[in-house]
Amino acid sequence: MKISIAGAGAGKTTKMADRIIARYTEIDKSKNIYCVSFTNNAVTCIKKKLKEHFDLIPAQIHVETIHSFLYQEIIKPYYYLLFKKSFDHISSIDLGDPKYKAYQIKKLEDRHILHVEAITQKALWLFVKRSNDNKSIRDKRKIIQAIFAKYCGGIFIDEAQDIDKNFYDIIVQLEKLKLFLEAIGDPKQDLRGRGMLRQLVEEYQDRVTYIKECHRCPEKHLKVSNFIINKGEWQSSEIDEGSFYVCFERNINVRQFIQEKKFDLKYIYQKNERFDTHNQITRNVVFDSLNNELYVIFKELYKDDNELNISRRAYYGTSKLIQEYKKGNNVKEIIKKCFPSSRFEPTNYAKLCTALNLLKGTDTDLINVNSIESIKGQEGETCLFILTTVLAAYLFGEKKQENKVKCALYVALTRSLNKMTILVTTEVEEKYTREKILEFFKDFSVILLV
Repeated sequence: MKISIAGAGAGKTTKMADRIIARYTEIDKSKNIYCVSFTNNAVTCIKKKLKEHFDLIPAQIHVETIHSFLYQEIIKPYYYLLFKKSFDHISSIDLGDPKYKAYQIKKLEDRHILHVEAITQKALWLFVKRSNDNKSIRDKRKIIQAIFAKYCGGIFIDEAQDIDKNFYDIIVQLEKLKLFLEAIGDPKQDLRGRGMLRQLVEEYQDRVTYIKECHRCPEKHLKVSNFIINKGEWQSSEIDEGSFYVCFERNINVRQFIQEKKFDLKYIYQKNERFDTHNQITRNVVFDSLNNELYVIFKELYKDDNELNISRRAYYGTSKLIQEYKKGNNVKEIIKKCFPSSRFEPTNYAKLCTALNLLKGTDTDLINVNSIESIKGQEGETCLFILTTVLAAYLFGEKKQENKVKCALYVALTRSLNKMTILVTTEVEEKYTREKILEFFKDFSVILLV
């Protein structure tokens, strides 16, 4: 296994594509190469790079999300062999209250639907271990591992900082099988705080390479981001241009300031009473969530009806609910209007209301910006980072522990190609004082916007 630690702007996508191309030239064409990442955006970027080289990506190269890989290559072909259960579909519906997450996942599985949150666990059970395995299952698992190893010509893992404990254990098992593995990622961008890439680095220290160049940010910006990270992972850039600005919320009309400057990216760690980070939930997630709730309700109401009719009722009802909701009517009135003869329990009303409310828009009185998590992987010529007290404690050195909050600060500081502006909120100024804040920025050639 080879592990590359590459900071922000190090060209991870290009490096990954180049390694896949090199591997393709080395192996028998009867074997498959798998490249897995954690977002559709990353998958699209890698495919684009491969298309630039191949024109048409060879059939042996599979670029997909981690969930798609585990489902298509591990769970779907082999799960029934071990556990006598199969899954026909994957769902990403909103699971609602965390207290009932396991219950919701089980209800889906009873319908042969696998929720994305359960995929790595199911893959772990299948490919590595499950606590109550018997000898028959262990023997079959060895056969499955051997079959997979025969046609696997290599696995490339992009954005490896996002791996969870289940996938970590799968990687270790793949390494034991002596499969070709390469992982690239940046533990400084571990926004989920899982720490699995750091653990992988500690476990396989002799396999690690550090890539320290940055092709995105000007050197001026890196001086600030380097200040908060370990010296062994400091980055450098050949970009001399670029500007770094700081301004104070008390000095400006923020809404007008944002409109006039037309920032490519504007982001904050968490929403507050002035800034909103609400992202519109995609229609597919809302539709799936509603459809699932209606299916469960109708299955109880129409016990004598067949499966197909219940599914049709749920699908039609979902479409109707969304259509009526967009007209701006009260949620409970919508439900009564769409299903006047149905005997819904109060708990059913509550579940449907929760699913429908995912369609709510943002509060127009708040200033709408992105969360730092939502802009990870993105870059822009001009960026606005709204500094609140949570991240200020790490920027000014008051807190230094490695965690997901510090990772969010690193991501925030490394998005800009040219002009970076830090907006110091009123709360930060009150806590640290303007004099001390300006004293801190004095060492980083930051320009004060008045």
